[in-house]
Amino acid sequence: MPILFLFITLAQAAKPSICKSDISTYQLPPARGGLSGPADFTEGAVRPGFIRVRDDMCRCVPRRKSKWPDLLKSNLWVRPNEGKIRIEYMIDEERTKQIDRMLECMGEPEISVTPMPYKSDVVYTDGRKYVFPKYPLWIYLNDEAETESP
Repeated sequence: MPILFLFITLAQAAKPSICKSDISTYQLPPARGGLSGPADFTEGAVRPGFIRVRDDMCRCVPRRKSKWPDLLKSNLWVRPNEGKIRIEYMIDEERTKQIDRMLECMGEPEISVTPMPYKSDVVYTDGRKYVFPKYPLWIYLNDEAETESP
């Protein structure tokens, strides 16, 4: 009987596979859309942001796999000259208590990284200040969801 409880406990405490993998070697795609960011943008901003997103998700994901969202979307809002990254989390599917708790647990963190000198070549005639574009990160928690998404 104790073995049965052990299997049930282990099954309920599952974590997504990305939680167990070494993401320090993942090949990260460059930003799209003609973004010419700082030279070390991928390693200086995207990788630390990706690691924080993964850590927050692994810490806060519901215990039962059936309660996991299919897709966790996050946006990295980078202020390269200040060395600050704000992370925004979103889940597009129907909200449940478990998903609401997960989002509340993850919060909207701001992390500090080494500043990356950057001067934008965007000039607005009305005096608006240039905002560095967001960098989206999507993590599929359900393998079938990845094949269904566009």
